Amino acid sequence: MNDNTIILIADDDEGNVVLIKLFLRRAGIKNEIIRFYNGQETLDYLFGKNNKPDNNYLLLLDITMPKFDEITVLEKVKKNQKFAKMPVLMLTGSYDPHNIELCKQLGCNEYCIKPIDNVFVENVKKYLLSA
Repeated sequence: MNDNTIILIADDDEGNVVLIKLFLRRAGIKNEIIRFYNGQETLDYLFGKNNKPDNNYLLLLDITMPKFDEITVLEKVKKNQKFAKMPVLMLTGSYDPHNIELCKQLGCNEYCIKPIDNVFVENVKKYLLSA
């Protein structure tokens, strides 16, 4: 696992974030975690001046967020040369075949349906190896 990769969690639900962090820490994942409450904060961080050019990221992106929806965030991230290869795992509470297909077309690596479980953690580990 790449311990230098920063895990970005974009989710407005505090309960989800606590659960994600709990599962990751229990699995021995000690990477730095930065949390964003909406799509705008996520984009501001990634494209802002505080972002270091040599950082590696793994983005855990909630499907429904305020300000910018997940599709907008995913599109902007994947269209940017710097972040095009950054692993993005979409998180959702519902199974929507249209959203799954759209997200995969836009370049998401995994489409994870909540609740968070060990399969989700294994996906995170897999992409931390490649980040």
